[in-house]
Amino acid sequence: MFLKTIFSFFKKKEKIEPDKEGFKNSGYRSISLWTAGLNFESRKDTVLRCHIHESVDLIREPDNEIDMNAIHVRRKDGSSLGYVGKYRAAKLAPLIDSNDIKPEAVIVDLKCDLQDEIFGVKIALLVKPKIFKKLINNKEEIDFLFDTSDHGNLYLLLECEESTLDEIINLLTKNKININRTGISYRPGSNGEVYSWYLLLDKNIDIHFIEKVLRGNFPVLNEKYERDISEEYVELQEEEIIDLKTVNTQLIENVKKLQNSVDRSRKIHKLFSCQFQNIIKIALPNVIFIGGSIDILENEIEDYSNPLRKIIQINSDPQFKGKKITTLDKWWEIHFNTGQRDDGRLYFKKENMNLFVLISFKKDQRKDIIYLQKHI
Repeated sequence: MFLKTIFSFFKKKEKIEPDKEGFKNSGYRSISLWTAGLNFESRKDTVLRCHIHESVDLIREPDNEIDMNAIHVRRKDGSSLGYVGKYRAAKLAPLIDSNDIKPEAVIVDLKCDLQDEIFGVKIALLVKPKIFKKLINNKEEIDFLFDTSDHGNLYLLLECEESTLDEIINLLTKNKININRTGISYRPGSNGEVYSWYLLLDKNIDIHFIEKVLRGNFPVLNEKYERDISEEYVELQEEEIIDLKTVNTQLIENVKKLQNSVDRSRKIHKLFSCQFQNIIKIALPNVIFIGGSIDILENEIEDYSNPLRKIIQINSDPQFKGKKITTLDKWWEIHFNTGQRDDGRLYFKKENMNLFVLISFKKDQRKDIIYLQKHI
């Protein structure tokens, strides 16, 4: 949706036909950034007059005494919205000068916090794929968190592009780090943040070694925890940095308040987890969940009601059958929808009035069969 919004503006300027994949191969990619220097020349008042989807001009200032790569962002009426940050300007200026990038953009986000005196304008521009690859390094867009579930399972939560996820999986495998399962993350981490992906790791894994491996291959991670605000904001003139230090003091107080909120959320989540398990024990007293089934229900699928309905159906119908697992005695298999696709797998066996259940995913079928052969 974001790219389509940007595309709709630039389409008026140049004929670009979308493809079936929603502009991914249309010849353009989107780059967004926050402008800098908004504490000068009453630019805050200009921000208050801006609106989302407004088109703006990128004015090169090669004779700028402070920075020869300076790119001034102006509204159509000529009023200033600050400058492109020095880091980005150093990359974009030569491309604008050579006409590889059109000197225009569109506003996609605004920050106007009157109480705390925080102002910002985020703009986006479209570039050709070859230019995009030069400007954007996906390794810059990565963050991670080690998290332990209420059942003691260790997760590595990741925020990154899917291509970067594949690179990380290959990297950890190469370093002989066992990954039990991967998938889309649906639950917030212990810090209150929601990440895109999860990796289920062995409980006794050396997380410090993994951190060392990740930071060694993704240098930006060494800087992630030293930056509390956008790089474009940090690289401003010294006068603006002084103002930001004042804002930072206020943000520290806000962080303390937010941490209290996160702590409350964690307590609520833990309470929910306990209640969830108690409800299952009461409703299904003869069902024995094995492996990481409870964690999967709570943390790894979007809609756990689908497998629970299947389990209730199996438990209440003595004649219920699924697909026979030929390599295992008395074990059956059925599919269920995880909330995204029909890739959930439920393995079950009835024995001595009990129902043994293993909940997993299609991609882990081989591992699951081996697990059942060895442990059950």
